[in-house]
Amino acid sequence: MSNIRSIRSSASAITNTATKHGVKITKDLQAQINTAAQLIEDVENYQASDLSVAGAVLDALRMNQQPHHDPDVIAAVVAQTIGNNHNIADVARHELADVIRQNLDAITAAFKPVYDQAGETLATEHARLTEWGIAEIGDIDLARVSVDIAKSAVKAREALTILRDIRQALGTTRVAVGAATLPQLYIEYSGSWSDIGGHRPISDPWEALSAGHIVTLATTEEANARRDGLQHIDQARASEADAAFRDQFKSAPSLATR
Repeated sequence: MSNIRSIRSSASAITNTATKHGVKITKDLQAQINTAAQLIEDVENYQASDLSVAGAVLDALRMNQQPHHDPDVIAAVVAQTIGNNHNIADVARHELADVIRQNLDAITAAFKPVYDQAGETLATEHARLTEWGIAEIGDIDLARVSVDIAKSAVKAREALTILRDIRQALGTTRVAVGAATLPQLYIEYSGSWSDIGGHRPISDPWEALSAGHIVTLATTEEANARRDGLQHIDQARASEADAAFRDQFKSAPSLATR
C-alpha cells in the first residue's frame, strides 16, 4: 500500500532533513530526486490552453480546411486531453517513487552516520539522567535543575530532535513509495521481540533506551536480519516454555498412583 500523492512532499522531507542535519546524499541521487520532483510540479502547474475544440473545428471548416489536419484543431484537442487527464501527474509521481524506492537503502545509509551518532549521544545522556532519577526527558524543567542536569538534558533533546526528524522523513517516505513501514527497523533490539510489549515495536528512541535497547539505523537487509533473529529468540523461548510445561505434567503424580 502506498500514498503516491504525498511522494513529492516526502521527497522534500528527505532533502530538507538531510540539509538540516548535515546528511550527505550523493549529488547524482539528489539530482535524480530533484528532476523527478520538478517534473511533478511542472505537470501540476501546467495550464492547458483555453482553445475550444468545437470552435477550432468550425474555424477550420470555414477556411475549407480538413479539421484533422488543422494545427489549431490538433492543438485544442491535445490541450483538452492533457487538461482532462489527471493520470499524467500520477505517472510523474510514480517515476519519483521509483527513484526513491530503488535507492531507499542508499538514502538510509546516507542518514545512518548522523542517526547513529545521535543515538550514541542520547544513550550517554539517557544513562546520566536516569542515574539522577529522571525517567522522562519531558519532565525536566531546565530552570529548576542543576547546571549538569540542564546541560545533559539539552544534549539529549538535541539528539532526540535529530533521531525523530530522520525517522519521520524516512518513515513517511517508505509509506509514500509503498515500502515496508517498519519503525522497528530504526532500533536494534537487544532483547526478545515479545519483551517490548507484546509484539509492539518501540518507535521512540528514549523509550527504546529505557527498555534496554540500542538505537541505530538499519537498511532493509539489516532490519530483516534483526527481525528474523528476534523471531528465532521468541521461537526458542516458546519451545523452552512448552518443554517446561510438559515436564511439569511428567513429574506430577498421576491419579492412579495416589
